[in-house]
Amino acid sequence: MFGKYDTPDFNEEIYERYCELQHYKAKWRHIIIGLTDDETEVVVQDLGKTNEALFNDMVERISDPQNPKWSIFNYNYKCIDGGKRSKVVLIHWCPNSLTRDTLKESARVKMMSLQVLSMIKKRCKGVVCFVEADSIEELSRDYIMEKVSRNEREAIDYSYIEE
Repeated sequence: MFGKYDTPDFNEEIYERYCELQHYKAKWRHIIIGLTDDETEVVVQDLGKTNEALFNDMVERISDPQNPKWSIFNYNYKCIDGGKRSKVVLIHWCPNSLTRDTLKESARVKMMSLQVLSMIKKRCKGVVCFVEADSIEELSRDYIMEKVSRNEREAIDYSYIEE
């Protein structure tokens, strides 16, 4: 029986889809990860195909005001020298607006979201950039680009936008 303070199970489909995202002919641009309704398992909730998924679609799907979510996203950008780059970004969304029936339940869900983040980091090696977002402003392209730029040796062309 699942106790109310246990860590949810990690569905292996997350790792399988992550491996597909990392492949040089990636099928997916983003993977949205969330908890099941009973909060007993961490599962893939949405996949954005490489040629169809836009950054704004990913932001829309992850920004649930009452539930923590995670996104593994293939973020494409250009350096000033013209070179195209791609970094795998892990976004942890746990909004300030998240509430449950009691303050204790709200805190439990927020703590559980950090445990899940740790599980994702352990299983999905190779993520270069981590973004912890608790407001919609922290899901903006500029904010994420700033985080990505910390891991880049060359200057980044901020005018380049690839949807």
